[in-house]
Amino acid sequence: MAFFEAAPMKEASRASAGARRARGRFGRVAAWLLALIMVFLTGFALVSATATLQAGSDARSASILSDDYQQARYWVSAEESLERKYRVEPGRRVGIV
Repeated sequence: MAFFEAAPMKEASRASAGARRARGRFGRVAAWLLALIMVFLTGFALVSATATLQAGSDARSASILSDDYQQARYWVSAEESLERKYRVEPGRRVGIV
């Protein structure tokens, strides 16, 4: 009778060894996947930071260009005003005071 009781113990031991191997394999796969995800996230953060830096630089350049256009518009308007003033009173000296 002791022989029959010992046999299920060996089978249980084999099953637990297989389970340990499966857990070990799962752990290795999970570690590799975690490392892969971390590398991907690091790359994504770098690409995002670079894109944000470029967008900020583009926005600054556009703002400077807009300011230049505003100043040009002001000076063209002032020139047109002086031109109209000269046409109304051609004999007087017309200029920016």
